[in-house]
Amino acid sequence: MDFFDLKKLGIVIKRAQYFITCKGRYYGAVKFDDIRIKKALSPKVDLNSIDKGEQLSFFDNMNNLTIPKISSNNKLLLLNDKFTSITGEL
Repeated sequence: MDFFDLKKLGIVIKRAQYFITCKGRYYGAVKFDDIRIKKALSPKVDLNSIDKGEQLSFFDNMNNLTIPKISSNNKLLLLNDKFTSITGEL
């Protein structure tokens, strides 16, 4: 099969040209070599050099947790009630 056969099958060559080779030929206008592909796929910034990266946790610093008041006499929820409100467990 060649590109003419693909057109007869109704394949839109305009979009597919970058992903198809027929009979060893590349139809796209972009140069196709290892160095350019690796350069295009590699990140522009070294991802390992990010300073002070920290994994976030949902349960970090639970002492500062603020939950809106829900009772009629404006009492705050107890700590156990705070966990229940977050997890949904009774």
